[in-house]
Amino acid sequence: MESARTIILLNQLTSTTPVTPPLHSLHAESAPDSAFGVITVTFEPATTTFNNTTDINALLVDKLGPRRKDMISVVLLTLVYSLIFLSGVVGNVCTCLVIARTHSMQTTTNYYLFSLAVSDLLLILIGEYILYGS
Repeated sequence: MESARTIILLNQLTSTTPVTPPLHSLHAESAPDSAFGVITVTFEPATTTFNNTTDINALLVDKLGPRRKDMISVVLLTLVYSLIFLSGVVGNVCTCLVIARTHSMQTTTNYYLFSLAVSDLLLILIGEYILYGS
């Protein structure tokens, strides 16, 4: 719900006309002398308007965080993800090779481990393309 409100607010902020944000409060009063219990509802819109781009940028940074990470974070994340990728590929390929080439390792339990290694290898190799699409 928060992201939907942010998108609506951003769409309103990028328009050229002054925009009033969504309704701020709701007051309901019932009429005591009415036989049907009529309720009078009044809306009070918020009075804040956003007119310049610095407000939009400040809102984006506040809600979504900075656009880019600093270089140290990028390098560290790249190294960590590369190590995870390489160890996953090497470990699963070695597991598959040992089970496939060694006759004494071909048991029901090891076939299950072989299956897990193959599925893990496929997830490591093509999982990013499935999740993020090309």
